[in-house]
Amino acid sequence: MKLSLPVLFLAGFFSQSLFAQSIHVEYGFNIYSLNLTPKEVTFQKKEYVAKVTKEECSTKLFNDYVSRFSDLTKDQPKDQTTGSEFLVKYKIDDKEGVLTPQHPFAQKLLGIPGSFDVFKLATEFRCEKKDKK
Repeated sequence: MKLSLPVLFLAGFFSQSLFAQSIHVEYGFNIYSLNLTPKEVTFQKKEYVAKVTKEECSTKLFNDYVSRFSDLTKDQPKDQTTGSEFLVKYKIDDKEGVLTPQHPFAQKLLGIPGSFDVFKLATEFRCEKKDKK
């Protein structure tokens, strides 16, 4: 029984450290990154940095947003280097690749800035609405 507490602590620690995910995308002159941790999502594009912190009022929204990117680390497509003037270069954690912008995987990566903006606004609205009650 005494060993179960340290084992649970270590399991929780390793699951949180494995959860952290970093996505870096380059498309033409657009360069941005998204860093996901169990408590915070950070979007960076040039000097602009925006963070969304997981709060009680936004837990479900936060978890839904983070889960959308979990499949990006599983199966990445083979590189496509022909068929487009600009290519989408990406790095997810330690895996790199190159795709044409028409590829569905690339479309998901190119949608990160817009989806983050919606996520950030929805989180602010949800938590602001809860604070007013």
